[in-house]
Amino acid sequence: MLPVKQTTPFMSPPSLFTQQLLVENKLHFVADDNVLESALLNARTTKNDYGIKVVKDTYSNKIDNLYSLLIAMFESQYALKDYTNNTDNNFFSGMNQQQIDEYYKQYKF
Repeated sequence: MLPVKQTTPFMSPPSLFTQQLLVENKLHFVADDNVLESALLNARTTKNDYGIKVVKDTYSNKIDNLYSLLIAMFESQYALKDYTNNTDNNFFSGMNQQQIDEYYKQYKF
């Protein structure tokens, strides 16, 4: 679990990261995801002295899944970093990023 504060200082890095991915054309959404599409249509961005964040355009609209997606994408860039001193047991040692991506594309649950 990751504690999530929906404040501008906390949400600005994920929002900027997502904006960067969109500008670089590295982020693509599934065409028939009606729930995410609805959240995207309900959202707008605001900017203040602390950064930017995504907010609802009206109180009744829902954007919780969009917040979850923004935070998950931002935090996932750190998922394969090894923060220990022991590198002997690292399954991905010797693999480049493309090989790691291929491993997860073939992974079955």
